[in-house]
Amino acid sequence: MKVQGSHFLITGSNRGIGQAVAFEAARRGATLHLVNRTLSPEVKSKCLELGAKDVVEYQLDLAERKNIERFLTDHAHLPID
Repeated sequence: MKVQGSHFLITGSNRGIGQAVAFEAARRGATLHLVNRTLSPEVKSKCLELGAKDVVEYQLDLAERKNIERFLTDHAHLPID
């Protein structure tokens, strides 16, 4: 799979597996769309430092379905690969 130049939507990127995926995708030159309950400027900065083409953060509580549905409707235009 080609990562460089691709757009990834990653949930839970402020810790654990989500963070590891974000950092690896950043190292490979992806554009990252990070979805977390709490924004994490430190993770965004680290991803850019590692080589992400761009990083956009979205604050979203995935515990409620209506939040997910609204996010998907509002961001249907995102060029996620």
